[in-house]
Amino acid sequence: MIKFGNKFKDSLNSNQVDMFGESDEASIQTPIPCETMPWSTMKLLSKEKEVVGIYISGHPLDDYKFEIDNFCNGNLSMLNHMNKIKRKGLRVSGVVTKVEHKETKTGKPFGVLHLEDYHGSFSFYLFGDDYIKFKAYLTEGWLLYLSGKVKKKFYNDDLEFKVSSIDLLAELIDKEVRDVILKLDVNDVSESLVEQISTLVGKNPGKHSLILSLVDSVNQYEVDLLSRKVKLSIDRDFVQKISSIKQLEMMVK
Repeated sequence: MIKFGNKFKDSLNSNQVDMFGESDEASIQTPIPCETMPWSTMKLLSKEKEVVGIYISGHPLDDYKFEIDNFCNGNLSMLNHMNKIKRKGLRVSGVVTKVEHKETKTGKPFGVLHLEDYHGSFSFYLFGDDYIKFKAYLTEGWLLYLSGKVKKKFYNDDLEFKVSSIDLLAELIDKEVRDVILKLDVNDVSESLVEQISTLVGKNPGKHSLILSLVDSVNQYEVDLLSRKVKLSIDRDFVQKISSIKQLEMMVK
């Protein structure tokens, strides 16, 4: 493209015409772009961050809004005020923006995991057994789900977030058997709605339990009905279609 641009600029400056009456500008062949595979969302966003310094077309966590809404009870900005969440269990998620593998003055290895979400960023220091246990997750660009608790450090009264587990955000739902709860007001129940739900559930067989939660907002009571025969899978297509049914509210536990 640079070579083509230089030739085109030279032709404009020369104002020459060939023997057939065409200008140099018309005789320069426009380069044909190569056919390439489109970038994945994650690669596109990482390139945007690398070149511009910010995400432009979206955020790496956008595809995991369902997991964040159902399994996270906090965000990374809360860790900047640890005294407010002292001794409380916290579950957060984020994209790994940077990792560091270092050694202490005594030669013991440790790692630093830099994580970012919609609300802010935080750096997690992993020492000893924690570093050995979670070292494989220290990969730039990965989307992670962290569980832990804010507590005092063992050698002074300063607070730290002690990581108890790390999981890949993409594998979080299927890591264990979940309860899929479909909440529905009794006044919205109709034959067509029941058929619509049955069709969607029937097309997504899997291992997760299905619970239909019927709510009577007038008489103020709620009944949970567990299906003993139906087990289902939870993929993005299923979540999207269930979420499009306005009468339903879906939760996963």
